[in-house]
Amino acid sequence: MLFKLFFAFFIFNIFFNEGINNEETRNKRAIRKRYKYNYTIPIKYYVEVTKESLLIDNVFKRLSILTCLKFKSMSSKFSDKGLLFKSSKYNEVHDNLQFNEPTRILLNNNCSQNYGCIAHLVSLGLGLIPNHNRWNRDKYVKILDKNLNDEGEIMYRKVKGKDIQIMNTGFDFGSISNYDPLEGSKNGKPTYKSKLHVMYNKMLGQREEFSHNDIKLLNDYYCSGKCPNKVKGCANGGYPDPIHCGRCRCPRGYSGKLCMNIKKSDKGCGRNILIATPKSMTLKVNGRRNCYYLIFSKPGTKIELNVLEVKTREAKKCVAESSLEIRNRYDKGTSGLSLCGSYKNIEIKGKFSQVFISYTGLNDKNYAIIQYKVAVKKTKTNNETNDYID
Repeated sequence: MLFKLFFAFFIFNIFFNEGINNEETRNKRAIRKRYKYNYTIPIKYYVEVTKESLLIDNVFKRLSILTCLKFKSMSSKFSDKGLLFKSSKYNEVHDNLQFNEPTRILLNNNCSQNYGCIAHLVSLGLGLIPNHNRWNRDKYVKILDKNLNDEGEIMYRKVKGKDIQIMNTGFDFGSISNYDPLEGSKNGKPTYKSKLHVMYNKMLGQREEFSHNDIKLLNDYYCSGKCPNKVKGCANGGYPDPIHCGRCRCPRGYSGKLCMNIKKSDKGCGRNILIATPKSMTLKVNGRRNCYYLIFSKPGTKIELNVLEVKTREAKKCVAESSLEIRNRYDKGTSGLSLCGSYKNIEIKGKFSQVFISYTGLNDKNYAIIQYKVAVKKTKTNNETNDYID
């Protein structure tokens, strides 16, 4: 069955405290469905303070490459639909599309100098909603109510299915739309945490880049009619390329017209197709290289792993592109469990009969040692996706 992640187009009044600064932030917001209101392509934008314009331009250039969306920088303010950027004491997004007025994106000084923070705000302005607002988020994260301030209680309310448009992606811990776990906190303690694995917490609130599924959602909504005869049958979390209509866009590590192949690894990575059995096997990789592996077992079984040792790039917020990433959930387009830094004995329970692993070694001291095997207890084939049905 397909995954469903929510991609909403709301009226957002978003006030949040970015993890990159300690300034107070207001957290009032109203969430309403956009109904028939949307942007006109190309989407106009205007930056009131010129020192902020370069990074903002870079965000839109990136989106123009990854989606069918086009953006037009304006030399003066406008009064109809589009995006207006202004300096502020706070980071805020005011969506005024239902009034045929510009969406206002306000940035504090720290955010205006951070590509990822700007991309986060733009993602919300374009309609992405944080994964922890999903109606079924309780399967994936626990909201820590005792740590929420008054505004946080509003920020972390579930968004019901009737208020959103359903798309075919799984819960994404690596989405740039997710709030930092300290946003909406009354005591400096996390407001929510992962139920699947503690290491997912280090991915929440990343501000480096749009995830694969962030871009997939934007393309599904804005670009679905771009290709009249678009390719069908995209596998492993891929989706029809809105620019090159005869092929699929694949998650990192997959390749081919329909994303059926594993991308070729660098020299020294070893075999990239591995078979798991009830007997423990060990995968070792080291050095400066990019490696991609697919481990699979018989249908109806689950593969469990133990990362005996790993050393990758240190990062406060971990992203898949510079880590050891393990995608053991059904949707291979969703950000996998990503490990940045040095760890030992990270046990990962079996979820599915296929596991994708990517290793990104940025220097000669990076390495990973991973043990894998089929979990002893077998499950029925038709239950394999139960953990992921949204």
